[in-house]
Amino acid sequence: MQKWHIQTNCPQCGAPVCLKETQRVLNCEYCKTRLYLFSQPFFCYMFSPKDPEAQVLFIPFWRIKGITFSLKMPPKIEAKIIDKTLMAIDIPLAFTSLGVRPQAVNLEFANMEKGGIFLFPQMGFKEVFHKLKEKPTDKDGVPEKIYNINTFGDKIFHYIHRKINKNIKKGMKEASVKIVFSDFLGEAVSLIYFPLIIEKNNQRVILKDGLSGQNIGNLTKEGLNCLKKKRISKLPTLQFLPLICPQCGWDMPCNEEAWAVFCHHCGQGWYVSQNKFKKLDYKTAKTEQEVFYLPFWRINATVPDFSLYTQADLIRFSNLPKIIKDHHKKSPFHIYVPAFKINPRQFLHMAKSITLAQPDYSYLHQPVSNAHHVLLPPTEALNSVKLVIASIGTLKKHFFPKLPRIKPKIDKITLVFLPFTQKGIDLVLLYQAMNISIPANALKWGDFL
Repeated sequence: MQKWHIQTNCPQCGAPVCLKETQRVLNCEYCKTRLYLFSQPFFCYMFSPKDPEAQVLFIPFWRIKGITFSLKMPPKIEAKIIDKTLMAIDIPLAFTSLGVRPQAVNLEFANMEKGGIFLFPQMGFKEVFHKLKEKPTDKDGVPEKIYNINTFGDKIFHYIHRKINKNIKKGMKEASVKIVFSDFLGEAVSLIYFPLIIEKNNQRVILKDGLSGQNIGNLTKEGLNCLKKKRISKLPTLQFLPLICPQCGWDMPCNEEAWAVFCHHCGQGWYVSQNKFKKLDYKTAKTEQEVFYLPFWRINATVPDFSLYTQADLIRFSNLPKIIKDHHKKSPFHIYVPAFKINPRQFLHMAKSITLAQPDYSYLHQPVSNAHHVLLPPTEALNSVKLVIASIGTLKKHFFPKLPRIKPKIDKITLVFLPFTQKGIDLVLLYQAMNISIPANALKWGDFL
C-alpha cells in the first residue's frame, strides 16, 4: 500500500518534519527531540486549500485501513485488505472518496486556527464502514460502474458485454453464499478534512475543489446555511510525550511506528492511555539459544457457548490428534494473536497454529533488543477472538452460524514475546517438535500493509 505523509513542525524548535501516516514517534533532525505522538479518540488531518484567503468549508472523510475477515456459509473464511476513504457527510459532490489525493499532496494535522468552517461528521465510522461493504447495483443487479465507461468502438462494446456477463455469473454464484460473521482489524482509522472553496452566484452557491479549483457541486444558500449550523467547535488535539521512562528517567528508543515502548534500563514496558504512559503487562520466553522474538497477545478466555474452558476442551473442539491427560483437564487454554503486521492469510495461520500448540515456556519480565516491535494494540487482538475460534474448530457447519451470538469471557490479556530461530528463509518457533514457521520476508512486507 502507498503510505500517506503528514507535514508538521517540531514543537520544540519549529523545524519542518515529515511523518508517515502510521508513524507515532517524531524524530527532529535539527534539535534531536524524540516525542511520542497521540490523539484521542483518533488522529484528525486536513488538506490546506490552494487559496488560503478564500472562504473555505472543510468536509469530513473517514479513512479506513485494515483487514476484513468474512466467515461464509458454506464454511469458508475470506480475508481482504481495505484501504478506503469515504465521505462522512451527506452533500452532493462529484466525488465521494479522496482517491489518490492523499498520495499526491501531503496532509497536515487538523488545526481550526488556520480558519475555515469544519463540519461535524454526520455518519459515524461504523455506518460508513457498513456502506463500504455494500455493492451499489442498478435495477438489473449489475454494478453501476460498468455503465460509466465511455463507450466508443467495437472493442469497448465487447469489453462491456463480457464484463456484464461475468458479473451476472458471479452474482448468481454468490447468491447461494451467505456471510454469517465479519471482523475488521483496523490499523488506521482517522478523520480527514477536505477543503471546498465557496463562491456565491445569485441564488446558488458554487463549491470548488480546494486543491484544483474545479467546480464539483452546487448548493442553495439555504443549504449552505444548514451546513454551517453543523460546524464543529473543537477537534481532537495532537499531543506529545517525551520518550523518557516514567519509572527511572532513562531514554526509551523504539521503532517509529511502535504501539508499545520498553525501557532497557529498568525493564518496564509502557503504552499511552489517557494522556500518559501506563505500565504494560508483558513477558519474554526464556531460552538459552540465540533467537529472534516475535510479539503476540496471549488472551485468557473461556467460551461457555461452545464449552471451551480448558486445554482438554480445546483438543476436543479442534479434533487434535492428542491424548487428553490430567494436566490438560486442569490447564486453561490461551488464544494467541500476532501483535505485528503480516498479510491476512499468514496472520490467521499464525494465530491458529500457536493457539493449537498452546506453548508452555518459562517467562521473564525483561525486554530484549532482538525483538520485533509491537504494532497492534490489544483491542484489535480482542476483536479477533471469534475469528481464531472459527479457524480452530472442525465442525464449522455447526458453529459458524452461532458465532455472531456467542460471548467469549476474557479474563486477562498479556503481551508475550515468543522465540523464533532462522532456518533458511523461514522463522521457526522454538518449542519442542512443533513445526510452526513464518517466512522471514513476511515481516518486511508487512510494513507496507
